Amino acid sequence: MFNSPVAVIIESSFVEPIGFTPFAAWPGSDEPHGTFVRRTPVLDDTATRTVYVHGLGGSSLNWTDLMGLRMAASPGIALDLPGFGRSAPASRHTLDAHAASVVALIEAEKCGPVDLVGNSMGGAASILVAARRPDLVRSLTLIGPALPGQRLRVEHLPIVLAGIPRVRDKMQELMLRRSPEERMDELISLIFFDPAAVSPERRAEAVAEYARRDQLAHTWPAFTESAQSLASTMLRGRGARLWQALERVNVPILGLFGTHDRLVHVGVASKAARRIRRGRVVVIPRMGHVPQMEDPVQVNDLMASFEREFVV
Repeated sequence: MFNSPVAVIIESSFVEPIGFTPFAAWPGSDEPHGTFVRRTPVLDDTATRTVYVHGLGGSSLNWTDLMGLRMAASPGIALDLPGFGRSAPASRHTLDAHAASVVALIEAEKCGPVDLVGNSMGGAASILVAARRPDLVRSLTLIGPALPGQRLRVEHLPIVLAGIPRVRDKMQELMLRRSPEERMDELISLIFFDPAAVSPERRAEAVAEYARRDQLAHTWPAFTESAQSLASTMLRGRGARLWQALERVNVPILGLFGTHDRLVHVGVASKAARRIRRGRVVVIPRMGHVPQMEDPVQVNDLMASFEREFVV
């Protein structure tokens, strides 16, 4: 830990301006390095690219609006981690394997150093990327990152139980008894502070994605292996390596935490601030686990302010 910790800023929650229109999903394609990737148009060939990494059970669709808001300043590249979204499964779906997939993407794109943005599990994987391959990363933004040192909460139980072989098959059976609409509404209630913040477009898109992935044999194995790896990092002694990796990151870091995040306790913000060399940690009132989806306008503003002070 560092003697001069980064200050934790309490940022008033921003209300999206009347008239904000959600963006349509960005086009994507299967890439030779093994993942499905969505991109925004390149409006400036000289601009630094931003790479977006989703969380457990998520996909590149989690970034649609933030990518759209940022594309004038930074062309966006969002991948589906192996086994998630539209990406094929890999041989492993651990945190280290996901970090390796992000490295493979940046190397294949020949676009480094990039501004790397990760949410939840994607935040944890992004920390490993920035610590291990500093040549590929210009800045790091962590949104509700899955960091260690948290007490086990009831919301964590599905993640923990999914890693137990005798339990996970029963969990899948029970899950599939409910419709994609029911499961999506349950997820929205878990990860958003205000479920009403979800636009009809985003909800319909997510329900369709749930229904599509229900038909894929690899969906549940990829989820459960990722969940097991994530649980061992967040809730057990092995989590120390992630804190150590964060301390090694030498690029500017922006950490965004919601006061009402039910998966990553807001108390993690101060722990993270003590381990960041330079940057900013912001706590957003009345915000859940996915600020980039709940209020992409505010997240875009916070990222732009951070970049003006620490990056550009």
